[in-house]
Amino acid sequence: MPTLRGTERAWGPLMAISLLSIVPVLVIFLAAQRFIVDALAPGFDER
Repeated sequence: MPTLRGTERAWGPLMAISLLSIVPVLVIFLAAQRFIVDALAPGFDER
């Protein structure tokens, strides 16, 4: 695949930064998941 001179991407650092930026969001979501489910489905666990 032809590219213009000087336009090569450094995919390793780009993927590392994207992973580091998504990890905190994922951790917060997983920690808050119980509260989110409880808020969206009130009374569901009362059988």
